[in-house]
Parts: sequence; structure tokens; C-alpha cells
Amino acid sequence: MIFLNIKLKIKITMRKKVKVSLYDFRHPRRLSKEQRSALSLVYEAYAKLLGAYFTTLLRTLTDVQLLKIDESMFGDFIGSRTEPDGLCIFTTNKSDQPGIFELPPDFIFLIIDRLFGGQSQAKVLGRPNTAIEKNIITRVMDRMLQMLDRAWYNMIAIESTVKSFETNPYMAQVVGRSEPTILIVYEVSLQNNRYQLNICLPIPMMGPFFKAIKEWTISIKTQEAAIYQREQMQETVLRSEFPLVVKLGKTKLKFRELLELDEGDILLLNQWVQKPLDVVIDESVKFRGIPGILNKRRSIKIIEIIKNFSH
Repeated sequence: MIFLNIKLKIKITMRKKVKVSLYDFRHPRRLSKEQRSALSLVYEAYAKLLGAYFTTLLRTLTDVQLLKIDESMFGDFIGSRTEPDGLCIFTTNKSDQPGIFELPPDFIFLIIDRLFGGQSQAKVLGRPNTAIEKNIITRVMDRMLQMLDRAWYNMIAIESTVKSFETNPYMAQVVGRSEPTILIVYEVSLQNNRYQLNICLPIPMMGPFFKAIKEWTISIKTQEAAIYQREQMQETVLRSEFPLVVKLGKTKLKFRELLELDEGDILLLNQWVQKPLDVVIDESVKFRGIPGILNKRRSIKIIEIIKNFSH
């Protein structure tokens, strides 16, 4: 009887953990990395302008921070608004498609109270704004939009205009509910109170802005490439080696005198001791200097740069 001893080698391959990110096909992301970065740059600058403006307007220190730049459907944004609200509908000279700048009602009444000499203790009245209040807020929004134009100036020159001011969200249907939008969210902080400001920009409105961002990104990359090329050239030049000769002077000798020269002989040169020596690079006099000793080594101190190089 023969016994067979068979060993089975089983190779088990463990799959590496793969990081999976969720993707919403109903609400696809439309902003590229460059576009999101450029928008962050513009609207962070706008936050600083708003902070300075609100500090002057409300006569108290006000801080404005950019919380996020998000993408959402217009229906999701407008459907979550409550009445009364403060919805400023505005347009730009680059697009007929309007956008929405939302101010919360409590912040609107705070501004109105301050402008009429109050102490910023106004409470939300739970009513739509009157015609006078709308006129006041429209002027404030005009100023805020001018600062938004300034924030965009380095990329594109625009002029924004207030089209209307609505307190009912259903009267602010600037695009279809299924249209994608860019949502910029700010937080305004003053006197231990916080208010949220929203800017809703429909994608159809952003065409000229995206084009300007693309051109700006290309110009920045071109500048970066030029800077990199210049740095590489400078590094190459700095690594380059070249002979540097210090001319002590000249003299004339007969051929017989040259053959009879020996160690210790003294030659009379045409160079005065007090006169600076020529420093020659590539057979051209580039500098003049005076000889000396530094760290027990013979050296020369440059005292003059020759602008018109001579041989």
C-alpha cells in the first residue's frame, strides 16, 4: 500500500482597500478644480470688502467669512427659503440671466434700524418690508454689488445692477427648478450675533465668468512657466564656471632676457601700486579692485564695475 502525501498551497490575494467617493448622478458636479479655486479667490476677497463696508455702515466691528462654495439645484435652494425673506435679484452686463443675493430678514431690519439711528436692537417683525425699507435695502445692495464688481476686476470687468427686491421666494423664480446653480455662503458676525448671507448663481449666468477664469488661469500658468524658466536659467548661470584673471601689469622683455629669467628675479611692471588692478573675464575687463590678504590668502577687493566692457 502506497501513501501519497500531497500538500496544497493556496494563494490568497487580498484586495487593497479602495477609497470610494459618492457621486450623485442627479446633481453632477460641474465646477472644475481651477474654477472652484478661482471662485474661492474672488469671493474671499469679496468677504473682506463686505466686512469693511458693514463695519462702516453699522458702526460696529463686523467680520464676514466665506463658509463654502457649493453646487445645488435651484429648486432645492428656493424651496428651502421661507417668507418673508430678503431676495435681491440682480443682473450683470455680461449676461441677461439674473442671480439672487439673499439677506436674512433679521439682518435687513438690523441695517434699517442702524441707518435710522437705532442701537442695533431691532427684532424680526415677521412682516414683508415696506416700500421705504425696500428702497433703503436696494441702495445698500447697489453698494454691495459694486464691491462684488471690484472683487471680479482682476479676471473680468463687470457691472452689476439690482433688478428687483422680493420678500416672497416664489416671486424669485429666476430659472427653472431643475437648473444647476452655484451657491456662495457667507457668515456675518457682529455683537455675538451671526447671520448667513447667500449668493445663488445659476450656471447659465456663469458662462462669461468661466471663460474669464480659463483665460486668467492660462495667463497665470504662463507667468509661472516664465518664472520657472528664468529660475532655471539663473541656476544654470550660477553653476557655470569661468576663468577670472587679475592683471598685475605689463612689461617688455627681450627674448634673451626672457631666457635668462630665474627664480627670485624682479620684473618692473607698468602698474602703479596705488592704482586698482584690472579683473578680466573672458578677455574683457569687467571689474577693478585692490589686492590684499583675507584668511591668509591673497585676495582682491572689487571697488568698481565696468559697465562698458573693454578688451
